[in-house]
Amino acid sequence: MKRLLEFFLTAIIFSIILVSGLNFEVAQASTEVVGIINADTTWTKENSPYTLTGPIFVNNDITLTIEPGVVVNLNGYLLQVNGTLVARGSSIDSIQLNEGRITFLYSTAWNEQDNSGTIIENTILNSVHMDIRSSSIKINNNMINGGFIQSHIEGSDTDLYLAHETLTAIISNNHIIGGSHSSVIEALNTDVIFNNTIICTQNQRRGINAQYYSSVISNTITGLRGYGIIGGKNVSGNVVSGFEVGIEAGYAMVANNLVFNNTYGIEIGGLGSIVQNNTISNNTIGVYSAQGYFNYNNFENNSKYNIYASSSKSDVNATYNWWGTTDTVLIDQKIYDNNDDFRLGKVDYMPFLTAVNTQAAPDSNPLTPTLGASPSPTSPSPSTSPSQCPITTPQASSTQTGVLFGLDWMKTAIIILSLMVILLVVVTMFLRKRKAK
Repeated sequence: MKRLLEFFLTAIIFSIILVSGLNFEVAQASTEVVGIINADTTWTKENSPYTLTGPIFVNNDITLTIEPGVVVNLNGYLLQVNGTLVARGSSIDSIQLNEGRITFLYSTAWNEQDNSGTIIENTILNSVHMDIRSSSIKINNNMINGGFIQSHIEGSDTDLYLAHETLTAIISNNHIIGGSHSSVIEALNTDVIFNNTIICTQNQRRGINAQYYSSVISNTITGLRGYGIIGGKNVSGNVVSGFEVGIEAGYAMVANNLVFNNTYGIEIGGLGSIVQNNTISNNTIGVYSAQGYFNYNNFENNSKYNIYASSSKSDVNATYNWWGTTDTVLIDQKIYDNNDDFRLGKVDYMPFLTAVNTQAAPDSNPLTPTLGASPSPTSPSPSTSPSQCPITTPQASSTQTGVLFGLDWMKTAIIILSLMVILLVVVTMFLRKRKAK
């Protein structure tokens, strides 16, 4: 019994030493970095985490590479990239960037053909301000939590800011949870915002604010107030819910969106806007519009009006839509136009569809958009109905690299074996004591 007790105590001490040693290794000292990077540099997982003690500047024609699994604590400082930043985590080993600001100014453009240039991919960004200026970079498949961007030139207040002079930035496949300021993404040029999941908090007044020639395609955006999407030349294939205004557009193509549970589903101000093949449901007012073309859409269960004509300047072309009924009396009741106020234009809704347009839904398998391309009007053809379209949520991978508390397989196996030895000793002692009785 005495020997058994000694073995038991030895096993416990051995296990404690092992676990303590592992914890010391996990909590290794950080690598402090500051200043100008004038030569190609790699931040390795072995020397992670990296902690900024001041601003970092990546010079022209210089590449900073961040390996998978690296943690970078920006520590409130600026990382300015005038050269190239390659931050590419993997599906099992994300990069993590924490609490600071990253500015891309004339950064090396991303080239999809040769897989080179500036990119942030498979990265978790916590409270990171991203300001992209005069740079065609790629931000893909990341988890973005909070953050804030302020452009001192534009005076904007957003989580992700794409400036006027930005070339064509691609923001795709990210999961973004809004921070404490007014917009989540603001794009002011020919940017492509594609297949992101955006969750706006109470603080956000805008999910995506896209102006000029930006394309907003196949995003899922939920909110509590304000606007889901503002502007953009091509707004298509999005799922938008929970806002005061789901989609607001001027001169734009608005197609194949699912817009529901908003106060105003779609608000249109541009004369030449084309709104087609959308499903607009369960809003207070489906469409609030001064003018435009509204064809081949599904209007369903909007509580007050399907269309509210907001201007006297012109009539509204709303032919070939499904109104949830074929009863013209019921259709008229859900349209507010010059029949209700002589100062307004007329909504022309005849002829209308006699059944649901199954093409009026986001594509469940969207293709990556071609830059500069925009859709052209089409009539409906058989396709997938909105209820059959799965809403997918892109996931950023975890920063843990193993299976137990971030430890690798070998360390995990040692801990498990030690615990098994302890358990075996305890059981043996119990059985011998019981036999002795």
